Amino acid sequence: MYLLIVEVSQKQKYIFSSPKLKDNVEKSANIAQVVSAEYLDEIAEAIKRGAPDRGFAFNTADNMVYSGGGHTVLQFDTKEDAVDFARILTLKARRDFGGMELFAKVMEYDEAKTPKENTEELSKQLEVKKSLRKSAFRGESFTPAPNKNDFVLKCLPDAADKSNEYAAAKEYKGLKITNDIGKLAGGEDNSFVAVVHIDGNSMGKRVSEVREKASDKWDKFRTEVRDFSNDIDKAFKETFNEMLDVVVDAINENRIENIGANGYLPVRKLILAGDDVCFVCSGKIGLECANIFLERLSKKKNKIDNQNYYAAAGVCIVHTKFPFSRAYKIAEELCSNAKKMLAQNKIFDRNAMDWHIEFGEMESNIDAIKQSFMADDGTDMRLRPYLTGGTNIDNIVCYDAFKEIVEKLFKNSDTKMKISRGKLKELREAIREGKSSAEYFIKINRMQDILVEPISNIFGGIKKEARRLDELKQPNGIYSDDSRCIVYDAIECADLFETLEEV
Repeated sequence: MYLLIVEVSQKQKYIFSSPKLKDNVEKSANIAQVVSAEYLDEIAEAIKRGAPDRGFAFNTADNMVYSGGGHTVLQFDTKEDAVDFARILTLKARRDFGGMELFAKVMEYDEAKTPKENTEELSKQLEVKKSLRKSAFRGESFTPAPNKNDFVLKCLPDAADKSNEYAAAKEYKGLKITNDIGKLAGGEDNSFVAVVHIDGNSMGKRVSEVREKASDKWDKFRTEVRDFSNDIDKAFKETFNEMLDVVVDAINENRIENIGANGYLPVRKLILAGDDVCFVCSGKIGLECANIFLERLSKKKNKIDNQNYYAAAGVCIVHTKFPFSRAYKIAEELCSNAKKMLAQNKIFDRNAMDWHIEFGEMESNIDAIKQSFMADDGTDMRLRPYLTGGTNIDNIVCYDAFKEIVEKLFKNSDTKMKISRGKLKELREAIREGKSSAEYFIKINRMQDILVEPISNIFGGIKKEARRLDELKQPNGIYSDDSRCIVYDAIECADLFETLEEV
């Protein structure tokens, strides 16, 4: 038996090589297509047509080992079958989807080793090949070597016809799905979009543990690993649709102003493969969409390892004209920062999210962004990253506490307990100048009493015991004990936040 592993490399670079949302969506679909059962079956049919007497047999359900974690692994009876399949697949993908980089590696199954050892060795051999970059297909044309690839050229199917694949508008529960970034954002009054990247926590560790515990019999091992990967894919796809349902309900119930009123769904999927998720949505619902996704996901369990799913999210909110590739890169780094916070605090059963709102020229990386939020006196203006769901833990605050501050500062119906947006924005600038400046501004504008209620519930995550009310009423009440500002995140979101669900 021979194993073939295939990987679409540098997926994000391929998807976001164009500044146009339509192109991003199409390229993401190309990646899904190239490892789909339909595409693989097409390769098999081509081999059968090219050598009708060869006895080549292929069925995706029978030949598939697993597909997940960015890899697709297939099994074949002979080396000739595996090698020809790899050659035709990589050449056809290169021709159909210009710019896509595909890697493939064939390895003979070693009966002296366990299934786990064989699959791990296959992955290692692929990494070696990638490092040498011998299987990277680049440029605008590719001509196989003569003689050796005559059979491949003979079998190569016609190029895929994708000319009308994205021409017709599709709908989701009565709302049109659009590739127009302006319509997605919500129109003239909403010129910001959120690029959301979500990634599962500790999935590599879980994959390794599943392989470790799986059967030492190949067929049973293959079933268990495949079921584990399929369950991940199913859970994340179901969660995405559940999140969309919440958005649609909020639109139909008129709970989000203007967004969706133009008849377009304010969310567009870009990547939804296993535990790797990226979507773009109207900027005002980016944080809420990420939070809802994480919370819905954590309620699901994988049927193989019986563990819940946890993940982290990075949300980059930018103007519609901002380059997607840069926004996605920052979203990825923000997601990694949220994961880092969980790891450093040894939190394994919660989700986390971090975000950045870009009002001007975006910083080059996450470190530069962090530095830009340090006030003149060295105090940190932010509390994020936040946990999602549950309660605050030590010095880490949950998203619901942040959301409560936003609701009470900006949406409080009691005008006596409401500060004008203008004054809050002035407070934001005072916070930038440092703690003393912020305290002075609060004192002369008599904001203490108004700020008390929104921030009072957050202190379970800042101190072991909640602060006394009279302490909160002091001008420095908006700072945590480690000099992080409690209200800056909420003030920054003043014009870019709409509630999708009640706290």
